[in-house]
Amino acid sequence: MYYSDLPIEEQKKMTPHSSSSDKNSNNAIMRSRISLPWILSAIATVLLLSIPLLVLDCDYCFSSSKQQLVAAVTSTTSDDSTAAAAAASGIISKTGGEIVVITGATGRLGSKLYFELQRNEQVSEVRAIVRTRERARSILGCNRCDESEGIYLGDITDPNGLDSAMEDGKVTTLAIASGAGMSTPEEEQRAVEFDGVVYSVRSLVMNSNSNNKSLLKVVLCSSMGTTRPPSPSSFGNILHWKLNAEAFLSTAGIPSFIVKPCGLKDDLPTNYALYTGNFDTPSKYYTVTRDNVAHVMTEAVIMSTNTNRNDSDEQEQQHHQHYRFDLCSKPGNPTTDFKKLIEDSIWE
Repeated sequence: MYYSDLPIEEQKKMTPHSSSSDKNSNNAIMRSRISLPWILSAIATVLLLSIPLLVLDCDYCFSSSKQQLVAAVTSTTSDDSTAAAAAASGIISKTGGEIVVITGATGRLGSKLYFELQRNEQVSEVRAIVRTRERARSILGCNRCDESEGIYLGDITDPNGLDSAMEDGKVTTLAIASGAGMSTPEEEQRAVEFDGVVYSVRSLVMNSNSNNKSLLKVVLCSSMGTTRPPSPSSFGNILHWKLNAEAFLSTAGIPSFIVKPCGLKDDLPTNYALYTGNFDTPSKYYTVTRDNVAHVMTEAVIMSTNTNRNDSDEQEQQHHQHYRFDLCSKPGNPTTDFKKLIEDSIWE
């Protein structure tokens, strides 16, 4: 749960449909007389007419159609079923990019971030931490929902809960999109908001093939409002533990990006611009969409942290390895340059 996180209506499920008509007996007789070239021509026409429908339905391709694609391909090429499942899930490796583990991948923000990372050409592989395969199948559209599709069962409140996704040592970036909800008991809020961050970062470092922590990266979605003293509220101690997680991450010796949304609401008009701040000062327009938070976090995942600077610039390098900023919105032209948005967030 993030600051002033508001519930949204459940997305309507897209249900593909088709129609057909009966043919009379005369048509049946005529069809029997059609030559093979005419049949082939008719099939080609149908396929060509289907292409626009497939393009228009691209959003649906990220859900149940993935499962249909896996079933279709694996039924004919069973010897390579794992590769087919990976292709349908969008995790075919793109060499040279980031390998990202994302926690909270089936949440409202995490799922948007998951698909955003999948589409980014500078991300080689996305590994999602989920609590149940059933929810992963429903939200992420996976088929087997196992490691072959980049889906890992894990619990961030378990000290070793992420090791299965990290143990090969190849993960370069940890994206944390998990958080406690308003109904989370106070005794569990620390486990989710603070301990879970510590355990996740520790798993990244301890399992990494690199001995240089500056080559790793953590992108954390926290919340605006963490500088306010704890007080009785519907949030309990959530903001207090988020602030402790921010403090830990800032001193962990790993390049980090801490994104602090001013509130999350997905039904804002499209003509809203993003801006950053550093002092918990809310926008009078207040909220940002989860899509925009996912855009910013994705940019942080692929953004350079200047680890290639020479020793004489060590202080400047350290300065640019840690970003922490409020993320708000206001009426204006939609933001498209998310890298500049992050760079401009540095307090001067």
